[in-house]
Amino acid sequence: MAYQAKRTERIYEELELLDENDQVVHTLRVYLDADTMLARNLNEKSIELTKAYQEMAACKGEKEKEITMEKVGHILHSIYKLVFGEENTKTILDFYEGRMTEMCLEVNPFINEIIVPRVRDMVNETRRRANYKYNRNKVRGSGIFRR
Repeated sequence: MAYQAKRTERIYEELELLDENDQVVHTLRVYLDADTMLARNLNEKSIELTKAYQEMAACKGEKEKEITMEKVGHILHSIYKLVFGEENTKTILDFYEGRMTEMCLEVNPFINEIIVPRVRDMVNETRRRANYKYNRNKVRGSGIFRR
């Protein structure tokens, strides 16, 4: 019997952008891929964002707060590009027409409650599969794991 190597199914989530009348204006498909999304990068950006929010809360003057808000905006933009891709990020930004607070209140929960846990699950499943394959080959004494 031949050794079989199988590709995994492509997993995606959809985000629907609704207008004021609850009509779907855009449906954005977000493909979840632990390799391309790099869960580690998503975690790093989330940590950066948390720190920037803390900095913003500690700001005393308006100029300082403005600089920190700009920093938050750049971090959010990089998170959106990482999750949604360049084209879908542009669609989101255009849809909200510069209303950043509304955009964050509506889109960030999708990232935090849907995307991040799914990517984490995918990474854990990949690790589990790799450990299983590694241990199976080690027990067999075959392949690159031969001693």
